[in-house]
Amino acid sequence: MTARHVLLYADVDLNVIDGSSIWVASVADALHRAGARVDVLARSAVTDFRVTAPLVGRDGITIVDPGQESLVVRGRRMDPAAAAAAVDRLDQAARYDAVIVRGREVCRTIAAEQVASGKLWSYLTDIPQSALGLGAKDAADLTAIAEWSVRILCQTEQLKGFLERIVPAVAGKTVLLPPIVPAEAFTTNRPSTRGDTLQLVYSGKYAPRWRTLEMCSIPGDLQAAGLDARLTMIGDKIHSSPTDPEYKDRMRKALESSPGVVWAGGVARSEALAAMGAADIALAWRDPDLDSSLELSTKLLEFGALGVPTVLNRTPMHEELVGTDYPLFVDTYESVLEALTIGGRDDESLQTASKRLSQVAANFSADEAAKRLAAVLDEIGLRRSRTLGRTESPETTVLVAGHDLKFFKSIMSVLGDLGDVTLTVDRWKGVDRHDAALSAERLRDADVVVCEWTLGNAVWYSHNKRPGQRLVARLHRIEIETTYPSDIDADAVDAIVCVGPHMAGLVSERFGLPAEKIVVVPNAIDHASFVRPKRPGAEFVLGMVGVLPALKRLDLAFDLVKALRTYDSRFMLRVKSTPPWGVPWVWKRESERDYFAATMRRLSADSDLAEAVVFDPPGADVAEWFRGVGWITSMSDFESFHLAAAEGMASGAVPLIRTWPGADSIYGGRWLHEDVDAMAAQVLATLEDGSWQRRGAEASADVARFDLNAVAAAWTDVLAGRDVATGPFWPELEGNA
Repeated sequence: MTARHVLLYADVDLNVIDGSSIWVASVADALHRAGARVDVLARSAVTDFRVTAPLVGRDGITIVDPGQESLVVRGRRMDPAAAAAAVDRLDQAARYDAVIVRGREVCRTIAAEQVASGKLWSYLTDIPQSALGLGAKDAADLTAIAEWSVRILCQTEQLKGFLERIVPAVAGKTVLLPPIVPAEAFTTNRPSTRGDTLQLVYSGKYAPRWRTLEMCSIPGDLQAAGLDARLTMIGDKIHSSPTDPEYKDRMRKALESSPGVVWAGGVARSEALAAMGAADIALAWRDPDLDSSLELSTKLLEFGALGVPTVLNRTPMHEELVGTDYPLFVDTYESVLEALTIGGRDDESLQTASKRLSQVAANFSADEAAKRLAAVLDEIGLRRSRTLGRTESPETTVLVAGHDLKFFKSIMSVLGDLGDVTLTVDRWKGVDRHDAALSAERLRDADVVVCEWTLGNAVWYSHNKRPGQRLVARLHRIEIETTYPSDIDADAVDAIVCVGPHMAGLVSERFGLPAEKIVVVPNAIDHASFVRPKRPGAEFVLGMVGVLPALKRLDLAFDLVKALRTYDSRFMLRVKSTPPWGVPWVWKRESERDYFAATMRRLSADSDLAEAVVFDPPGADVAEWFRGVGWITSMSDFESFHLAAAEGMASGAVPLIRTWPGADSIYGGRWLHEDVDAMAAQVLATLEDGSWQRRGAEASADVARFDLNAVAAAWTDVLAGRDVATGPFWPELEGNA
C-alpha cells in the first residue's frame, strides 16, 4: 500500500518544552512508525531543537518552516487565520491523505474556511470539560468543527464520551489517541539500589493548580520530620497567574532557593527521562479543581514506563487506571508528606505502585499509538480507493430520500467517500409528507434513488422515476403495519432491501413483492467505536435502548431486574430512550398511553423497583453509555433486526434476547431465551462461574460480521445492480437447529 501523506499542525511553540510541543513530536513519530510520510508545520521558525531533535534527519519526516515557505513573514508566528491559509496552501500542493490539527481556534477557522475538505482530523484539548462550563459559542464552535472533521481525536475514553454527549455531530467520528510514551522511557535504566537521601522528581510546567510552588517546600518539611530528601524540578515554563500577579516571581525564587530543591530547567527529552528515572518517587499531585479533568497526564505515564512510583490525586480516572487500592493516592499537602514518609521507609508500597504504573504505561507506547493511527489511515484509504463502479456511467449521483435517516447515516458516510459518487438527500417531513417540487428536482439529477423506509417516499418515487434510473427501497419493521408496501409500483423498484432473513420472507408473503427483487443486507454497526473498556460494576447493569412502541416490552425489563434483585440488590436497569410523550404518533394511540401509564405506575408502587431503574436521555453518546452496561436486553414481541442489541453486543455487553420471530436467524439460538426466568438464570449462572467478560467478548466477535465496512460494501453492490454476497452476514449460527 502506498505510504499515506499526513500534515501535522499544532497551535503551539515547538521552541518551548512542554506537554503540547512534546505531543507534536510524539504524534509525528507515531505516524512515521505507522508508515506515513509526515510534514510537521511549525507555528514559527524552529530555533531550539530540544523538542524536534528526534525528528530531524529522519527519512519521511519534514519540518516545515512557515517563514521559509513564505506562509508567514519571517520571524513571525502564525495566528489561526494564517495557519488555516498555510494548511490550505500546503494541501493544495501535496494533496494530503489526512490533515491533523491541534487547537480549537485553528480547527474552527479551518472549518469556517472549509480548508482540507474530507481530510481534517481535529484534536481538541482547549475546551470546556463539563456541561456547566459549555456556553452557546462553545457548542457552536465544537459543532462546526465536528461537522467539518472526518475524525475527532480524543485523549481519553472520558473525553470521547463527554464530546459525544454534548456535541451529537461528534458521534461516529471519535478516535482514541491517548498520550504517547516515548520508546526510550521503557529502556531507560533505573538505579538498582536506593541511597540514603529520598530522591523526588517533578517534570512539567509550573502553574498554581499544578501545586509546583507547594512542592518546593516538601524537602524542607521532610527534613524537619527526620527524612533527608532532595527534589529535582525539570522544566522551564513558568506560567503567570491572573489572580496572583506575583506568582511567577515567587515560583522562580522557590525553584532557585528552596532547601533541597534542584532546578534542572528545560532539558532535552532524553536528559529529562534519565533524571526522572533516577528518582525514588515522582510527584504528580495537583489541585482538586483538576480532579474532574478528562485528560490524562503524559508525565504520569512516562513515570510508569520508567518504573518510578508516583504520588497522584485519587480521581475516578486514576482509580480506573491503577486500582482503588493504589498506595500513593493523596489529596492534601499533609497527605503528600505522609505518603512520602511512608514510601521513604517502606519499599513494598513503592514496589506495588511501580508495578501498577508500569503495567498501565505499557498500553501507551509509541508502537501502540502507531497501530491505532495505521488502522484509521488504512480504513480511510480503503474507503477512498473504492468506487461504486456502475457500468452505465463513470460518475453516479445517488439520492437518499426519507423522513428519518438515522439508521442509514453510517452507510451514507461511506457512500459519500466513494470516488465516483455524488450524494444528495431529499429529507421528507413525515412518512408521506414532502416538498414535491424539491423531490422532483432531486429526482431529475439522480442516477440511483434509495428510499430509506418503504413508506410514502417509496410509493412516490416508484410512480415518478424515469426509465434508466435505479430505485432501491429499504424496509424495516414499521412498514409491516401499513399499506405502503402494497401501494408501490413493484415493477419500478429494482431492489427491496430487508435487514433480516425472517423479514424478507414475511414481506414477500404479505405484500406479494417479487422474491427475486428482495435482498437481505443487515443493519450496519461501527463495530470499533463500540469496543471500549467497561466501567467497574457494569456486570450488574442491564441496559435497554429504545422503549417505543409498547411492543418493545419495557414491562418485561422491569420484571427481569426485579427478579435479579431478589438475589443481589446491586442489579439495576438503565433505559436510554425518548419518553413516549416525545413521539407524537405513539402518544396519539390510546393503547400506547395506557400501556406506559400502567408500566410507570409500577415504579411509584414499588420503591425497590424505582431504586433499580434509571432513565437516561436519548443521544448520540450510545457507545459511551454502553461502557456502564453489562447486559443488553431485547425484550420485544417483534423486531426486524434490533440494532440496539447488535450495538450492545459490539460493546461487550452480553445479550439477553427474547425469542421474537426471526431473532434466531440474526443472532443465533445461543443468545436467545424463552422468558424472563430463563434470562435471570443465565445472568446469575454467568456471574457465578466468572464467564461474563468472556461471553461479552464472544458476543462482540459474533456481531463483527455486521461491521460498517462490510455492510457498506454490500450496499455498493446493491446500488450498482450487482449480485450481493450476503452469505457472510448469515452464517450457520451456533444454537440453531
